[in-house]
Amino acid sequence: MTRGRKVRFDAVGVVEPPEPVPAIGPVVFTVVFGGIEKVVDLSDLACPRLVRPLAAALASVSGDHGTVRTCNPDFQQKVRHLRAFARFAAARLAAGQAGAAGLGDVSPALLEDFEAGLIGRYGTTGSQVQGFMATVVRLLRLADDADPGVLTAPMQARLGYSTSLPSRRARPLNAYPMPVLEAIQQAALADARTIRERVDAERAAGATAFLTPAEAVALLVGLICLTGLEPECAKGLRAGCLSSPSPNGFVSLNYTKKRAHTRTGKAMRVRDGGIATPAGLINLAARLMEPARQAVGSDALWAGTDRDGLRAWFDTGYELTAPLRAWASRHGLDQLIDHGGGKVRLDLRRIRKSVTSRRYLQSGGVLDDWLRRPGRGWRRRAAGCAAGWVAGH
Repeated sequence: MTRGRKVRFDAVGVVEPPEPVPAIGPVVFTVVFGGIEKVVDLSDLACPRLVRPLAAALASVSGDHGTVRTCNPDFQQKVRHLRAFARFAAARLAAGQAGAAGLGDVSPALLEDFEAGLIGRYGTTGSQVQGFMATVVRLLRLADDADPGVLTAPMQARLGYSTSLPSRRARPLNAYPMPVLEAIQQAALADARTIRERVDAERAAGATAFLTPAEAVALLVGLICLTGLEPECAKGLRAGCLSSPSPNGFVSLNYTKKRAHTRTGKAMRVRDGGIATPAGLINLAARLMEPARQAVGSDALWAGTDRDGLRAWFDTGYELTAPLRAWASRHGLDQLIDHGGGKVRLDLRRIRKSVTSRRYLQSGGVLDDWLRRPGRGWRRRAAGCAAGWVAGH
């Protein structure tokens, strides 16, 4: 009996099976706006390996401690942009690749085709295309920062700009006529006194009194009129924002300017006294809203009640447009005459610019708090302020 030979099987025509794609869990993340959690579920999208880093990038800049602090419409809009891009990318990739597609599969051609589709849908005259592309490019940049080297060199170069469309120059805001600013300030301070009387009377009678959004709007507008704070800075004030009182009646107003990116903590010296001074109005707001602030466990200056119950407001995504316009209409401010003969439309940014113009007039052109700021652009800022006031008149 002979010994048998080993049998060899040649793998002719046999294709090795591809490496299995590791399973990826649901793409779900949570963002907190005003102490309220907002859950976003993107698990329905077809390319989770691409969606996950983009979702992580969006989560990193959203919420109470991010730059996207408004849930509706800002955050919701960016989620919509992310979804649209992910669906487009999945459709463009081969069916077998979509599940495994990640950041490394995003190419300049894919981004250009996505933009072309947006242009075909929305045209070139509106801001929709710029909005979509700005969101997608920003998220891709953040994702690349978090995982360097994943994007190709051509793709990194493409992220140097958001859209191929010509940039749209924003219409500059001019100051209100000075009589309009004075009318706005008088209405706000008059409301502040009325609110103080109402709340103090109700609390003296044993009823818990909370402020409404309409009442808080009056205090916010009054504060911007008195300080010239940027609206986002004023809305983001904390309850303990005043410090370092001096014998001459001034205190430090501490605030956060998130757009500064570095050294976001800022301070200005403001007068302290009655309700018509910045510190006096802030102290009033802090006192009146303290019960609501304690109830929701927040240190935000602005807190009270609305149809959703007690909550912190303006620095955490509260939609301010409707209450602001209603307040202006109630006082007849929307019937005042603006530059050019049109009716006034209340805009917190224009109020701030009007306050700066008023300071320029009152100081004879010397804006100490601007001119003393370090940096190369202080002369340009001061000149721009003056030019803005002149153009508005």
